This record gives sequence, structure tokens and C-alpha cells, in this order.
Amino acid sequence: MDREQLLMGLYYVRQRIDRMLGLYERERQLEVQVRDEVVGFQNTGVKGSIKSLILFLGAASIIFEVILMILFSNLRDEILPFFVATAAGYFILLPKIVSNSLEKNKLTIVAGVALFFGAMGGAIFRGITAGPIGIVLLAIVAGITVPLYVASISRHKANVNRKNEEIRERNNRIYNEYEKIEGEIRGIQKELAVEANSWYPKSYCNKEAVDWFIEAVENYRCDNIKELIREFEVDNRHHQMMLEQQRLRISMENRFDQVIRNQQEMQRLMRVQNMLAASNLAATIQNGYKIDRNTDAVNRATSAINSLSGNDVYYTPPSF
Repeated sequence: MDREQLLMGLYYVRQRIDRMLGLYERERQLEVQVRDEVVGFQNTGVKGSIKSLILFLGAASIIFEVILMILFSNLRDEILPFFVATAAGYFILLPKIVSNSLEKNKLTIVAGVALFFGAMGGAIFRGITAGPIGIVLLAIVAGITVPLYVASISRHKANVNRKNEEIRERNNRIYNEYEKIEGEIRGIQKELAVEANSWYPKSYCNKEAVDWFIEAVENYRCDNIKELIREFEVDNRHHQMMLEQQRLRISMENRFDQVIRNQQEMQRLMRVQNMLAASNLAATIQNGYKIDRNTDAVNRATSAINSLSGNDVYYTPPSF
């Protein structure tokens, strides 16, 4: 294989490698685009149905309690606490149920209890005790609420199923494209295997090596594949050696900086210790002066007492 043929072969190998790298990048992009199916709170089994029922009953109870307070002024003060409890519990639980983030904690338990007793006491019980009009209103609200509940559940399930169908179709298109890319990659790998079995070494089927080979041939540094491999390994070892030396230099610089910092810290501690020692020495000297002055005062008092008692003992002050 002459130099021109070698260069053409290297260009061919690099083209295949670049194409394969582009396909790998496309696969990573496709993996990010895959979406999970939508899970609505109404179509998650019995628990989901109970959650959705809580929403409708809470909303219906709030509406009914407002109607009762408007129509029956004598019940307004009695219904108002139940209305507050119903509304507070409902608006605490509503965003959590819709976002499927409802968790069993103190807040949700208190909100659920408030919603339950507020609806039972303020809507159902007060609606029944309000007389025939209250019972009729309760029946009307229930008659409107139940069909709306059933219709909304069916509509929500239909929307969720439609969205999931769209997501499945989108994911299937992504999977099909992914499979095509995998097939193309396998084809390129077979082509490179043919080249590797004939003249190009399989261990050097990477972009770094083939780019280096092409540059070496174009610059007349090497003329055949053996020279390319030998020079590449020498250059690679030299590069690794330079990197290792750089890492060693950086490590030594870091250690040297650490030694300097340790020395500076030791000097700072020594200065602090010297200052403390000087302070202690000054305090000791001052204490010595105080003791001498106290001793002198005691001796003077003793001498005066002896003089008054007729003893001929006189105090001689110490010389400093």
C-alpha cells in the first residue's frame, strides 16, 4: 500500500468512525425524548376514584352551604363554621390531589377531617334539618353533582387515554428510529471489521488515533501503517509522560503551598504563644511587686507594735 492508498484508506476509516459517533449522539438525543405515559388521578384504581369523589363532594358541599346561608338567614351562624372547615380542607387537598402529590401527613389528615365533618355537618345534616326546602335543594345539588362527576371522570379518562396513545405513538417512532440507528451502527462496525482484518488495526478504531494517523501521513512523518502505530505509541507515551509530569508538578506545588501555609500557621501560633508568655511574665512580676509591698506593710505594722510594747526591734525596709 503506497502513501496515497494509505491516506485514502485512513480517510475512509475516519469517515466511518465519524458517522458512528454521530449515530451514538443521535441515540442519546432519542433516549432523552422518550416520555412516560400520563397517569391521571381519576384512573388510578379505587384510590383514584375516591380522590376524585372527594373533590366533587367538597365542591358540591361548598356550593350547597353557600345556598343555605343565603336562603336561611337563621342558619347562617350555625353553617358558617362548617363552611369554613369545608372550604379550608377542600382548598388544601385540591392541588395535592390534582398533582398526584397527596401524602399521608398531619396537614392532609387535618384537612381531610375538616372537609369530611364540614360537608357532613354543614351540607348534608343542615340540609336535612332545614326542612322540605333543604331536602329538595340537597336532592337538586346531588342530582347535578353525580352526573357531572360521572361525565367528568369519563372525559378525564378519555383525555388521559388519548394523551397516552399519542405518547405511545411518539415513543414507537423513536424506538423505530433507534433500531434503524442500531442497524446502521452494526453495518459500520462490520465494514470496519473488514478493514481491521485486512490492514487497519482494530485497537486503533477511534477518532484520536485515526486523526493522528492522517496528520502524520499528510505531513510526511510516516509512510506505512507500522510506522504510524510505532510513532503514535511513542507520541502517546510522551503525551502521557507530560501529563504525569504536569500532575506531579501540580501535586508538588500544592504540597509546597501546604507546607508554606503550615509554616505560616506555626509562626502565627508561636507569636500568640510569645504574647501569652510575655503577658504571663508581666503578670508574675506585678504579683511579685504586690507580694513585696504586702510583706513590707506587714513588717512595718509588726515593728510599730513592737515599739509600742517596749521591744527594741526595728523594721529595716528591704532594698530593691
